[in-house]
Amino acid sequence: LFLQRAGAYNAGHPQPDDRPTIDAICGRLDRIPLAIELAAARTATFSPVTLLDRLGDPLTVLRHGPRDVPLRHQTMRDTIAWSYALLDEEQKAGFRRLAVFVGGFTLEGAQAVLGDDMDALALVEFLAARSLVVPMRGESTQLRFTMLESIRQFGVDALAATGEDETVRAAHADWLIAMAEHAIPFYDGPELVVYARAVRNEMDNIRAALDW
Repeated sequence: LFLQRAGAYNAGHPQPDDRPTIDAICGRLDRIPLAIELAAARTATFSPVTLLDRLGDPLTVLRHGPRDVPLRHQTMRDTIAWSYALLDEEQKAGFRRLAVFVGGFTLEGAQAVLGDDMDALALVEFLAARSLVVPMRGESTQLRFTMLESIRQFGVDALAATGEDETVRAAHADWLIAMAEHAIPFYDGPELVVYARAVRNEMDNIRAALDW
């Protein structure tokens, strides 16, 4: 898809030896077809290597999409914003709070940042039905969910704009501390593997909390 659309925008580019870079670009964009089309359009200005380097903030880079599609589909941010606008206020708040998780989350973790006024299972099921949250596959015995990075980034920006950022990140860090401390007594027993794996699954979240 990238090669096809890039050819339409900029004949002669990319070259065959750009394929590894293009694969990395598609991976960075969570292989979302719209995002890939928008990235391919930028090859008229940037080489694949430069484009990959600039994709640290894909929502900023991927603008000016095809003009023959509805306005809401012309940029990644517009597309996500359109889906976000369809949520009610409680669902928006829940979506924003879940965006603090990096590398996925369990329902228990989700409940910790959502607070007692929201039902984590009901919210996650609702967001999953709209592809704003997706289930993860892996070795974890606990059900885990995540957001595609472009969607999560939108949620993080929305969270910061509401002024809730510090409160939600504090709840996120507090839950991780409690989870890790709960696991410690089990490190000297037969359940070591289970609890060590549970902590390891949250390492991206732990690093994010430490950075905060």
